[in-house]
Amino acid sequence: MKRAGWIIFVAGLLYMVLVGWVGSWINAPQFRNLPLGELQDTMWSLEKPPFWVWAFSVPVGAILAAVGILLHASRNGSRAGLMGVALFLVSGLAYFATRIGHMPLLFGIGGGLILSSFVGILWLWGKRRGSLSGAARVGADLQLVAYVFFITAAWYLCGRLGQPYLASMSELGQSSPLDIMIYLALGWVFLFLGHLKMDRSRS
Repeated sequence: MKRAGWIIFVAGLLYMVLVGWVGSWINAPQFRNLPLGELQDTMWSLEKPPFWVWAFSVPVGAILAAVGILLHASRNGSRAGLMGVALFLVSGLAYFATRIGHMPLLFGIGGGLILSSFVGILWLWGKRRGSLSGAARVGADLQLVAYVFFITAAWYLCGRLGQPYLASMSELGQSSPLDIMIYLALGWVFLFLGHLKMDRSRS
């Protein structure tokens, strides 16, 4: 189980890094500079396999990596297999949900779930922090910073993604999403540093 889990984990990481990240550097000039009609004549046509292999690289790679590391850390593969099936099912449903069109009610419900989860995380974090000390407390503080960055990114994503569907905002045009990328990148960095600090506190 451990060996199989490690192989799946590495395969998922390679898929994300080589196809997703490196592939994005390769195809970015064409997506950025070519109109859709000309893009369709390249290997990155939206109807050709290379595009789909690249488009799903991070979601599929992340699921494989998560299932692999869980399988590697588990004594049996039932939970890892169940999680993998559930993740693929949710990802598939979320993808096909885009076919039903924009639904403001569901958009608002999703925002409420995100905000409620953030509040719940802060409450549980506050209850736990008092029992921590040293490096573990520093790690928890770093994770708290990450949560703030993630909720901020979610707020601005909500505005950018909802803008085309708001009559009063649709004429403003799209602005650079660089600020959202900064919040997301910092959130992941601080979350990693928090986990790293807490892991070292146990050794």
